[in-house]
Amino acid sequence: MSLEDRKKHMGRDPEAEKIRQAKIEKGVSTFKAQVNGVLSTEAGKAVFMYLADRCGFVKPTLAIDGNGNVATDNMVFNEARRELYLELRAFASPELLKKIEYPEEGK
Repeated sequence: MSLEDRKKHMGRDPEAEKIRQAKIEKGVSTFKAQVNGVLSTEAGKAVFMYLADRCGFVKPTLAIDGNGNVATDNMVFNEARRELYLELRAFASPELLKKIEYPEEGK
């Protein structure tokens, strides 16, 4: 049985899968354009700078408790918070990000 036959047998129509994938790609493309549109404004830059700071983009995720031990729960929280900014940042153009994350170099 070929891979295509197995997909059909499992309820996955290859043509429907191609259509679904195209919709996802179109959605991603649209979202990238929206993020870049926001980042093209001064207000958008300010919001992204705020998010980068609040999400700990440049801060270490390592957390130490009062006894000098690694605080695993806090590290997981810090990394999850940082991941939010990393996910948004993946949709932005490198040129716009450079102006936000490295304002002295991006001029």
